[in-house]
Amino acid sequence: MRRLYIDQKKPDRLAEHLKLLDGMEEYQQPAGDRFYAANYPHTNGQNCDQCDTHSVVDRPARRNHRMLHFHYGNIASGNYVPKDVIIQDEYSNDPKLNVL
Repeated sequence: MRRLYIDQKKPDRLAEHLKLLDGMEEYQQPAGDRFYAANYPHTNGQNCDQCDTHSVVDRPARRNHRMLHFHYGNIASGNYVPKDVIIQDEYSNDPKLNVL
């Protein structure tokens, strides 16, 4: 995220806030987060304990921990979360839906 001003004397409030969150236990990253190849079919369980670990894809390291992305548009919501990545990709790539 770029600052809208260049004056270095002004505090970077976003950086200060993010620094506060780093030490808070309740705001830590999940320990068991796994990412699977997009073409891997999800097993129909509550979690991915039965999924094939050979299909896990490494997430590239973040270049900048302060890099923020904002989405302007619709965010799909409802009482159903498709766990099948292929179906998720179909929804996210459909220009008529324009959803995140």
